[in-house]
Amino acid sequence: MSIKLNKPYLFAFVAALALFILNNFILGAIVPRLPGGSATGITAAFIVTFSVLKTQRFGVISVIFSIYGLIGIPSHLATGDFYYLWIVLSLVVSALAFDVVVFFSKFQKWGLILGYLIFVFGLNFINAGLQFFIKNQHPMFDLKNTGLGLFLGFSGMLLAYLVHLKFRFKKKNPKVE
Repeated sequence: MSIKLNKPYLFAFVAALALFILNNFILGAIVPRLPGGSATGITAAFIVTFSVLKTQRFGVISVIFSIYGLIGIPSHLATGDFYYLWIVLSLVVSALAFDVVVFFSKFQKWGLILGYLIFVFGLNFINAGLQFFIKNQHPMFDLKNTGLGLFLGFSGMLLAYLVHLKFRFKKKNPKVE
C-alpha cells in the first residue's frame, strides 16, 4: 500500500516548508518586527496567493498553514508554551474559512481578497476569544496594527499576483529558429 500525493498538495507542502524556513530563520534574523506586524505577513501572503493561483485546488491554503503550524509545535512545546496548540488550531480554522471563500469564488481575485480579510479578522477574533477563555486575559484588538498588517498582506498578495501573471504566459516550448 502506497500513499500517493497529488502535485498541487505536494506543491503546498513544499511551499509551507519554504515559508517556515524563510519566516523563522531568514526573516526572523534580519527583520524581526515592522510597525503593524512582522515582515512575515508579506511572505505568507505571497506564498499562499502564489500557491492558490498556481494550483487552483481546494485545501491548498489549509495545507500550507497546517504544515506551517505543525512544524512549529515541537519548539514551542519544548519551551512550555502549550498555548501554541490553540494558536495552531485557530490558524487552521481561519485558513479553512479562507479556503472555502477562495473555492466558492472559483479562485478569482475578489475571492482571494475577501478570503484574506476573513482569515485575518477571523484569526484575530478567535485569538481574542482564546485569550479571554484560556488565559483569562482581557483581549486586546489593535485596529492600527491590524490595518497595517492587512496592508503588508495585501502587498504580498499583489506581488504574488504580478509574479503569477509574468510566468503564466510563458511558452513551454518556444520555437528556435
